[in-house]
Amino acid sequence: MKVPKMIGMLALWCEVALADSRVVSCSEDYSVERRSDRLLVLRRDNREVGFARTKHQLDGGNFNRENSLVAVYGLPDRADVVNPQATMLAVYALPKKGKRSMRKIYAGMFGSRVYEVSFSVDNRHIVVATRLGYVTIDMRTKKSTFQMTDEIDLELQECGSK
Repeated sequence: MKVPKMIGMLALWCEVALADSRVVSCSEDYSVERRSDRLLVLRRDNREVGFARTKHQLDGGNFNRENSLVAVYGLPDRADVVNPQATMLAVYALPKKGKRSMRKIYAGMFGSRVYEVSFSVDNRHIVVATRLGYVTIDMRTKKSTFQMTDEIDLELQECGSK
């Protein structure tokens, strides 16, 4: 049975409208959420302490263990409603004391859906789990490598581990 076009469009709109979420650090001290005015808001203990402009939804993300970096991803604001596969990833350095602006240190576009992002133990690499496989990004050189297997040669940060 063919789904009427209007119902399909409504379902897609609901998915995009509900896609915004909140990313919380392992310590639960920090969180990032997206406001409707294309602004990512960083909170520490429920107080606004930083911000950054964004051009994508907030589908998910992760803080590093030291709460000095946050990686966020989501569909672009101007997604292709017929085939919304691209996902944007941005990594921000959290503001230093006395500053409020988060500094973008990496931005990239993925041709498939992103499901998770993790930092390596040394914070040098980010591993992005996509629908097609895993992308490892070297944060110093900004070069990326792709692999289809789920065996990553890096030790990744996890909540509760030191």
